[in-house]
Amino acid sequence: MSSRRSIGGEHSPTRQQASSPHGGSGSSQRAASPTSPAGGGASSSSGTPADQVVVTLHQIGNLPKAMQQLDPNRTQLEVVVSATAKYYLIPTAGGPPVPQASVARLELNPLVVPFSPSSIMFRRERFVIDFDGTRPTTANGGTTTVLSPSSPQRAAAATAANIDALASSASGADSNRYVWQFPSPPTTTTTLEIFVGLKERRVGSSTAHWVASAPMAGVSQSAANASTAEQQGAKFLVPCEAVFQQKVVTKIVGLSVGQVALSFTVAPTDAVQGKARMRRAVQRASAHNFDLESAWAQYGGEIGAHCALQRSIQPNCYKQKLERLFQLYTQDAAAHAGRVQEMLKEYAGKEEFMMRAAALELGPELSSVGPKHRLAAFMKKFKLVDSDVAAAFPPGQYNATILEQDTEKVFDVLSTKFGNEPRPTSYLFPPVAYDPDRRAFLLENLTFPINKPNGRNWRDIALAARQKRVPFTSSPHERDMHKTSRSGRQLSEIEILQEKHEPEFKQIIPSIAESLGNVVQQHAQLARVIAKDDRFAIYETNNVPGIQLDDYVHRIAEYTYISPASMLAAAIFLDRLCEKYPSLLLTERNIFKLFFVAVRVSSKVVDLRSLNNKNFASVGGVSNKHLNDLEETFLKHLRFDLFLSPTEFLEYGRRMHPPNLHSQVPRHLLSNQNSDTSSGAPHINGGRM
Repeated sequence: MSSRRSIGGEHSPTRQQASSPHGGSGSSQRAASPTSPAGGGASSSSGTPADQVVVTLHQIGNLPKAMQQLDPNRTQLEVVVSATAKYYLIPTAGGPPVPQASVARLELNPLVVPFSPSSIMFRRERFVIDFDGTRPTTANGGTTTVLSPSSPQRAAAATAANIDALASSASGADSNRYVWQFPSPPTTTTTLEIFVGLKERRVGSSTAHWVASAPMAGVSQSAANASTAEQQGAKFLVPCEAVFQQKVVTKIVGLSVGQVALSFTVAPTDAVQGKARMRRAVQRASAHNFDLESAWAQYGGEIGAHCALQRSIQPNCYKQKLERLFQLYTQDAAAHAGRVQEMLKEYAGKEEFMMRAAALELGPELSSVGPKHRLAAFMKKFKLVDSDVAAAFPPGQYNATILEQDTEKVFDVLSTKFGNEPRPTSYLFPPVAYDPDRRAFLLENLTFPINKPNGRNWRDIALAARQKRVPFTSSPHERDMHKTSRSGRQLSEIEILQEKHEPEFKQIIPSIAESLGNVVQQHAQLARVIAKDDRFAIYETNNVPGIQLDDYVHRIAEYTYISPASMLAAAIFLDRLCEKYPSLLLTERNIFKLFFVAVRVSSKVVDLRSLNNKNFASVGGVSNKHLNDLEETFLKHLRFDLFLSPTEFLEYGRRMHPPNLHSQVPRHLLSNQNSDTSSGAPHINGGRM
C-alpha cells in the first residue's frame, strides 16, 4: 500500500500507486470499461459504473479471557466495520494539476456484527470467536455523502456533485458479509478508508461504549478509560484497485481485544465489470492464449478465472506463496509439506480463497503489510539505519520509488544479506488488554419495592397503589377534568395530575431511590482503586448533603410536577452517561446533582409542559445559573443522545413490576388509601433547601 495515502495526509494516488502489494500496476483503462444494464448492480441509471466490494468478517483471535467470562445475560458485544470511499482525481498527461486531497467522500453503510460472550470458544490455547459459522444481523443505515471543503478546481467540484447525485443506498447484507456499492466516475480512483472497532453493550440498553483500543503510551489507565467516550478502533486503507486486481485482500487488524480478521473481495454478481477487469488483466500479462470465457465458465466467475490466469502465467505461484507463508509461521518444513498439498487439492481453482484461509489460520502475509511499515520492522529487528539498507544495493539503485513499486525485490535483497523478515504478528498487533466494566448500573438494581425492617412498608404501599393504577399505562383522558374535591372546590390541572400520578410514584420512587443507593454504595468501593475524572467535577458538592437520597427523590417528584415517565427516563439517561464514560463513578457527592439535572433534562424531553429552570432550581437547592450550567454540561457529556426507544423504556419499567402480579394487598391499606393522599398542591418556594 502506498505511503502517500496514509491516514494522516490524503494525497492523490495514481493508478500505479494504487496497485497491488505484489507489484502489479493498475490500469488507466477502467474509464472505458462497459457497464451493466440497470439492475445489474454494476452501473447507475446514468451509465456511470458502480464498483462493488464485498467485506466479510471472519473471526477475532486471541480474545482476553475476561471477555469470555462476561455474563451473556448482562452484556453483548458487537464488531463495527465502517468504510468511507475517498475519491481522487486521476492526473492526465499534460493536463492541469489535480488536487492532492480527496475531492469527495462517501460514507458507506456499516457492517455491525453482534455476538454474545457465550459464543467465544477456546481453540488452540486461545479464546476466539468464529463468525463464519454464525448468523448475526447487519446494520442497514442510510448512505451519506460528505464533500471535501477544500477543492477549488472546477473539475473536482463537478466530480463531487456527480458522486453526490449517483450515490446508491442499494447494498446487500448476509450474515457476517456486506456488499458496499458506490459510484465510480471514470475520472477518479477510489480508496476505502476502513474503521474497525468493538463495542460493549448492556442487555436492555441502547447505549454502548468502545472497548477496542489499548492504553496509549505515556497515558494513565484512567485517562485511557476516559477516552473511550470517543470512537476507538483501528483505521487502514484498502485501494479498490488492489481488490480488483488481487480479487481477495485479507486484513488481520490488531486491536487491544484481539486480532480481527477481514477480507475484501470482488462481488460475484458484478459479472460485466468483472469480465472487463479480467480482459485488461489478460492484456497486461500478454496471455494471448488464455481462454477467458472458458475459464470463467469452468471456475464459476471472476475469482476462479483470475486464479486460472495466474496458474497459466506461473504454474507453481500459489504453491510457492503457500510454502512461504508456512515457512514464516512454522519452522518444521516436513510438518507443513503435506498440509500444503492438501490445501492445493482442496482449493483447486479457488487458490485466492486458499491464501485467505491460510492467512486466517496462520497470520497475515508479508505482502499485506505496507512497505514502509514492513521496512521499519525489518530495520528494528537487525538494528539497521538508512545507510545500511542503501548499502545492500548497487550504488544509486535504492530509493523510495523502488520500495513502493518493487517491494518484494527489495526485501529479497535485504533478507539475503541480513536474514529473514520478522513475522507480522510480532509488530502488527498491540498487547491484548481488556478491563471489564465492574460498575453497577441502575437497570440491574431496579426491583419492586421491598419492606424494610424498622422502616416503611414500601412493598405493601406499592401493592395497594397498584390496585389503583399500573405505572406507565397510556390513559390520555382518564378522568373528568371538572371533578371537584370533597370541599366542593374545583381541582386545578396540577392537582388532577398529582392525583393521577400519585399511585405510580408510590411504586417507582422507592425502587429508583433504592437503585441509586445501591449503585452509589458499589461505586464507592471502586472509587478507591479508580482515579477520579476531573471532567465531572461540576456535578460534585463541597460536602455530602444532609438530606437522605430517598427523601431527595421524593422531594423532586412532589415539588417539580414531573410525570413518572420523566423520572424513569432520568434513570435511563444516568445509565447512558455512565455507559459512555467508564471513568464516571456515582458517589455521595455527585449523585444529587447528577440525578437532579437528569430529571430536569428528561422532563423537557418527555413531558409536554414543565416548570421553568428558576422554579426547578429552587427545588433542587441550586441557583438558576448553576442549573443552566449543569444542564448544558450534561447534554454535552451525553452528546445529545436523548432518544428513548420503546424497547429500552419498557425494559426499565419491567424491572419494577412485582415478582408475583397476583400478590394480595393488605386490607387495611386498601381501606386507608384515600386518607393517605394529599389534597393540596405544594408551594414551590416552601420546599427550598
